[in-house]
Amino acid sequence: MDRTLAVIRALFVAATFGLALHVIARGAEHAHVHGAVNLNVAIEDNHVTLQLEAPLDSLVGFEHAPRTAEQKQAVRRMFERFNVPQSLFGFAGAAQCTLKSGSAESDALRASAGEPAKGGEEHADLDGSFVFECRQVKAVDSIDLSGLLAAFTRISRIDAVVVAPGVQAKRVVKRPEAILRWGR
Repeated sequence: MDRTLAVIRALFVAATFGLALHVIARGAEHAHVHGAVNLNVAIEDNHVTLQLEAPLDSLVGFEHAPRTAEQKQAVRRMFERFNVPQSLFGFAGAAQCTLKSGSAESDALRASAGEPAKGGEEHADLDGSFVFECRQVKAVDSIDLSGLLAAFTRISRIDAVVVAPGVQAKRVVKRPEAILRWGR
């Protein structure tokens, strides 16, 4: 039963993101822009789901499988940071949010994990998905991105789409700003 609910929730979140992107950014093409990342936020029941897409250049300064010891170290540090997403994304203390699941991956970086990288990755991205469970989800009306911006200083802009009960919003967070706000 829990697995069925998880599948239904995942389908709902995917459909919600698709609808929001269509309604909010209809006709806009996704642009791979260095320094900019895309963040989709879906709030449903007591879960906050974050989907992050970032050009690797915005995170580690290159977009290919690591070739040097310095590049390999940068990739290790990046994945270490994404393994602790609660240090990157902050919620109001009253929301009582805890990490439920998270992942970050990139086809261009599979070689650093011993897997062959896919060819043609001239503009490679990192895709992350993070689910937080919040006891008081109604208290979530913003996300503190200062941890993300401090960890990845090459990020200058975060383009966000937020879908929550009664909310469909598109926001842009530019340095030095670090809070994604949509309010309710």
